[in-house]
Amino acid sequence: MGKLEVHAVDVTDNRIETTGYAFQKVSGTDLPYPDGSFDIVITNHVIEHVGGRSDQVNHLKELKRVLKPNGVIYFAMPNKWRFIEPHYHIALLSWLPQSLGNSLVRLSRRGTYYDCRPLGIRGIRKLFNECGLDAKDSTVEALRATLDIEHGSHPVTRLVNGFLPNWLLACGLPIMPTFVYLLKPEPLK
Repeated sequence: MGKLEVHAVDVTDNRIETTGYAFQKVSGTDLPYPDGSFDIVITNHVIEHVGGRSDQVNHLKELKRVLKPNGVIYFAMPNKWRFIEPHYHIALLSWLPQSLGNSLVRLSRRGTYYDCRPLGIRGIRKLFNECGLDAKDSTVEALRATLDIEHGSHPVTRLVNGFLPNWLLACGLPIMPTFVYLLKPEPLK
């Protein structure tokens, strides 16, 4: 196995752990790396924070650009249609138009504006399509693994992981709290 290198970027430096990897502060969604730099790229609950549609498209296109030809992108994003919004913990916040969301965040005294733009399952699939990414939905597998790791002996975990088939769990995708995908560039036609 070759040398393992880990690189991270963010628009703010809120790091707790600062050793063992290279960090670069960035502005916007452009990445400071050459084409084909990485075998694996992780974007874990990031895209909802990068801005509007054009920023989200650029974010994914940049991830695709820095990915090696046989690489993979791990992508996770909260579902727009979850009941409790995960960043501000306000019911139905992500369902609202941006201006109403901003007002509700201010009214609740949890910030000055709502800085998230999560998508539902259809919106996310359109985004992948637009960016030329082949998407393998791994949400059900991630749900099962998370239940095992975080609540292994809980009766709900035993029910879900022991008896419910993948197709049944997949019926709940529109209301899953988080979507998880493995992304690769679409093959050239």
